[in-house]
Amino acid sequence: MKTLSICAGLLLAASAALAQHDGSGAIHVMSAWSRALPPVSQNGAVYLTLKNYAEVPDRLVGASSPVARQVEFHTHATEAGMMTMRRVETIVLDPGEYVRFEPGGKHLMLIGLKQPLSEGEKIPLTLEFEKASPLEVTVTVQPLGATGPGIDDHDHSGMHGHHKKHEHKSP
Repeated sequence: MKTLSICAGLLLAASAALAQHDGSGAIHVMSAWSRALPPVSQNGAVYLTLKNYAEVPDRLVGASSPVARQVEFHTHATEAGMMTMRRVETIVLDPGEYVRFEPGGKHLMLIGLKQPLSEGEKIPLTLEFEKASPLEVTVTVQPLGATGPGIDDHDHSGMHGHHKKHEHKSP
């Protein structure tokens, strides 16, 4: 029983350490990860979970990374029995709700990779929101074929994210 309590505590601590958030504490990013890719791959994907702790909705409106020419938001849909991938312009973040980016669902496409993604690599990703400050996230590259983030893949130095100055635009 004592071993079970210790394991539960370690899992809880690992989950908390994987979280990154904007300066206001409104947007939290958890478990940002990607998969290693063969050297010929020109595109990759990033998976993560977002939670909006603000009392009002927000939107994820953009993303960028120095490892790719551009980053797009994509989702999968089934049309006429076929799975298709579609680009979406923004992602709504309702108050108190989790938005999961995962294999087979929503994901961030890294288009035009400048180098292959290698296992163990940490890549920077900047998320832009309609209301919250931009958030710099550390994405950990998991092994080829990984199905989720590793438990001990967090970076203590970046666990709270780094914030960029952001000017709010008038509607």
